[in-house]
Amino acid sequence: MSKLTEEAFQKYLAQARGQIPKYKGKRVYINFLKIFEVPMCDGTKTWTTRTRYMGQVGDWFKYFGKTFEIVERKRMLLGEVVEEHYIEEGFSNPDNMKRVWAMLHPIIGYDPERKVFVHTFREKIEEE
Repeated sequence: MSKLTEEAFQKYLAQARGQIPKYKGKRVYINFLKIFEVPMCDGTKTWTTRTRYMGQVGDWFKYFGKTFEIVERKRMLLGEVVEEHYIEEGFSNPDNMKRVWAMLHPIIGYDPERKVFVHTFREKIEEE
């Protein structure tokens, strides 16, 4: 087992104090409904679709006691996401996703032709 160098120890202390991030990219803040806790924590929900970009590849966020990193982002039509990728969004069927989208966006509602921003993420495993 190797000795912990002074430099490595100081870096560890700085991380522990929150002075430098442990991850590549920057921390971003993305909110999720409580209904997504189980699908996010068990790895079923791996996408979040938004009306704007929430982060870049490599950025990370904490939610439900876990750390996730964005691994891809792209633009798609909302209808394509709902009809073909509702499982990645944590839903059991497209109709549930449409209902939640309309609830969260009462002014714009559900428009299948709307271009949206898809963020693919995965749980971030601590690097040693």
